[in-house]
Amino acid sequence: MPSPTTAAEFLALTKQSSLLAEGLLKPYLNSRPFLELNADDAARQLVIDGLLSPFQANHLLKGRYKNFFIGKYKVIAPLGSGGASQVFLCEHEMMKHRVALKILRLKDANDPAALNRFRREARAAAAVNHPNVVRAYDFDQAEGKHYYIVMDHVDGVSLEHLVERIGPLPPEQAVHYVVQAASGLQHIYECGLIHRDIKPSNLLLDRSGLIRILDLGLVRFADSDDDNVTKLQKDHAILGTADYLSPEQAFKADDLDIRSDIYSLGVTLYFLLSGRTPFANLSMAQKLLHHQFKDPPPIEGVPKDLSAVILTMMAKKPHDRYQTPDEVAEALSGWTAIPLPPPDPAYFEVTEFPIAETPVRPAKASRPEAKPAPPPRPKWPIMVGILAVVALAGLIAFFALR
Repeated sequence: MPSPTTAAEFLALTKQSSLLAEGLLKPYLNSRPFLELNADDAARQLVIDGLLSPFQANHLLKGRYKNFFIGKYKVIAPLGSGGASQVFLCEHEMMKHRVALKILRLKDANDPAALNRFRREARAAAAVNHPNVVRAYDFDQAEGKHYYIVMDHVDGVSLEHLVERIGPLPPEQAVHYVVQAASGLQHIYECGLIHRDIKPSNLLLDRSGLIRILDLGLVRFADSDDDNVTKLQKDHAILGTADYLSPEQAFKADDLDIRSDIYSLGVTLYFLLSGRTPFANLSMAQKLLHHQFKDPPPIEGVPKDLSAVILTMMAKKPHDRYQTPDEVAEALSGWTAIPLPPPDPAYFEVTEFPIAETPVRPAKASRPEAKPAPPPRPKWPIMVGILAVVALAGLIAFFALR
């Protein structure tokens, strides 16, 4: 549909979208000054009045009035996206409470590996109930095609974005956050699960100072020999994130235990204290080799006893690490005796997952210019890289098991 140019056209689109009841639109339809506005100014006014979100207004200004509802939820704004899913801030139509809706991309709904992983994530999320883990309430399908998981909406910032914003954290602050994550991870372990993707971007800090583990998309049930998600994925890529991958996860992701997550949590603590991962700026294959055979470089200014805890968490052999997350928390207890104050409100000034669309008629205050998007990369080097990494993992497994 063509983009609206007048307030009347914008109101007509808003009515078609079903975002607002007709009674809410009536005062604007009866206001001559409002109807004399252009579409941009009309949209801005409805955002200022709290009737539309910037995301909704921008879509309406582009002539898009459909797809604002997923099942019984109204889409407010995008929160983030991953390889196979997108997360939206949504509002229940009747109850008006806000949730995070994780939706499987349509192109992945027909992919057995992606769909099975999404179902497994929903099943795993239903098994956990802990203050340090993001809760899931429901799994459903809308219009026969949109699979989604209903989760807590956390008003906060990921630890990855926090470090990007303010730099490395003081030891006491970093340790407090990791101990909270260890508490949530202990509960996940006691539920018979292995997360397999612990990293700073999957740890959210809310405004009260609570850390929440999210994204159970790669979770494995520890007592399950039938890990179809891993088997289906084996021919495509290594499961996990190379910067945080335990040595054993690189080549046997279907035969892990909680000690693999402890390794990843150790890398996370390293990142919080240093502002970088231990083997940054290397190729994926080099990172996997370094995780297998190299100790992380020392972090300047970190106490030796804290560095020793990190080295134990990141020991190459699982039996040399702490055996449970509770043991990690105990080892770090000396740095958590004094409670942390509430987080600085400045931590949350940056949107956790920035909205892609520009705001409605933004003010003319000076802003840094956006960098131009890099040209698309050809796909063949990516596939070659993936095949090389898989081959490397096989070699590592061969020699490690000899």
